[in-house]
Amino acid sequence: MGQNGLNPQHLSPEAGQGDPPIEVVYDDECPVCRSYCTRISLNNPERELVLIDARKGGALM
Repeated sequence: MGQNGLNPQHLSPEAGQGDPPIEVVYDDECPVCRSYCTRISLNNPERELVLIDARKGGALM
């Protein structure tokens, strides 16, 4: 695990197009959560980022 709590292997620049998307469950009403999601999105443009609002529920909840 990296210092940000994510597995750095999944966030490496060497990640290929066949890698699964990064799924992040977050609180859309939290400014820190939104900022974090923006940061990981910008740091990993080659990976699809799927944002799941914890307040709306979903399959992962």
